[in-house]
Amino acid sequence: MINVLVNDLPTTTINVTMSMAGGVLGAMFGGWLVNKKPDPLTTGNGAIAGMVSICAGAGFVHPGFAIVVGLVSGGIIPLVVKSLDKIGIDDTVGTCGVHCTAGAIGGISTGVMGLIRPAYHGVSCHIGVQTLGFIICIAYACLCAIIIFGGLKAVGLGRVSEEDETLGLDISEHMTPTYPEFISGGISGMKGY
Repeated sequence: MINVLVNDLPTTTINVTMSMAGGVLGAMFGGWLVNKKPDPLTTGNGAIAGMVSICAGAGFVHPGFAIVVGLVSGGIIPLVVKSLDKIGIDDTVGTCGVHCTAGAIGGISTGVMGLIRPAYHGVSCHIGVQTLGFIICIAYACLCAIIIFGGLKAVGLGRVSEEDETLGLDISEHMTPTYPEFISGGISGMKGY
């Protein structure tokens, strides 16, 4: 068992790096197509998307396949983030869109790789099984979110006060301004300072 892990470590490291690079390029080009310009946040999200998407198959896919998985997952991120904004989901830095979308692409692509190399280290993967697993994960996450956030809302803890929302949670909760250059008149006199 240890020999398998040690032998697969270089492959895993190369694949994560290649997929991350593909994600950066995909997000940059996707940003050009969707937003008419690339931007640093989208490009950074592309790197994360590349790493997330290769997790399922990092130890056994070919580095060329890792680049393709990264390109696809990074390339779709600008469209996903823009779509979430349009339907009113507040995902400020694209975290949910990046992880959910890239995770789905990575998991399903592992099934694709399973069809190309049906048995590797005794693992057999198929697109249908991977897709079913993704659907089950999304259903479970949604159910948990509904229970947790519904419970918080029911006991009055679903939102912060309007004053804290206007001031920003970085200051009202953490007493650290995230963007001090946007605060007129400084932060002295604010609660906690």
